[in-house]
Amino acid sequence: MAPQKKSRVARSKATKYTKRKRSADLPIDVGDSLNAAPEGEIPPCQPKKKKGRGPGVIMPVKDDPSQRPEVWRVGQHEFSCASNPRLIAATITRLALRLMPAPLRSFHGFDDTSKKNLEIEFLERYRYAEYEDINRCREVLEVIACKRYCEELGRARHNRIKKYGWDIAAWKANEPHWCVAPIHWRGLCDIFFSDAWQEVSRQNQQNRMASGTVAHYAGSASAH
Repeated sequence: MAPQKKSRVARSKATKYTKRKRSADLPIDVGDSLNAAPEGEIPPCQPKKKKGRGPGVIMPVKDDPSQRPEVWRVGQHEFSCASNPRLIAATITRLALRLMPAPLRSFHGFDDTSKKNLEIEFLERYRYAEYEDINRCREVLEVIACKRYCEELGRARHNRIKKYGWDIAAWKANEPHWCVAPIHWRGLCDIFFSDAWQEVSRQNQQNRMASGTVAHYAGSASAH
């Protein structure tokens, strides 16, 4: 038998419950404990957790070659390995930024010695698969370093424009977390603020939008 509905009078007399708002205030600790706040005082709020992925991680050096993860080529622009393949690109990125020989806007400007040192440090942490062609692996390594190096510089510019506008003094005083030599970052700031670089940047933006359809880059971030 289906339950009977309550009459209008019964529903009007029924207890009504209201949704209580959750309080964001921290509880007040009162007691003899040394960690408790004084009576009537609110303990200080905890610092907010930083958002974002954070800086990339460099794989630690493995003295024993047999302990180094084996990597192999996946196409012409990527490496992979049996465990945590994402760490490969992050390691290459941080090594390229750390070995920056001068304020260079592109990895193509690196001298041969710096590129060789990048491969040496990379092979102190990883090892190419035995069946891989070393020259092909070296090409993939440089492709990844070139792409990620430019992406990090672009991300650094975007963050500083968002936070400081076009204030070159503020840019130079707040170098990125990956910066090893602040003098190199200050040199990059001079490049970014130069008329030649600004003109090239504006022209590239116009070229991306000239076709009427805006291409996407860096995942879901549009060229706009």
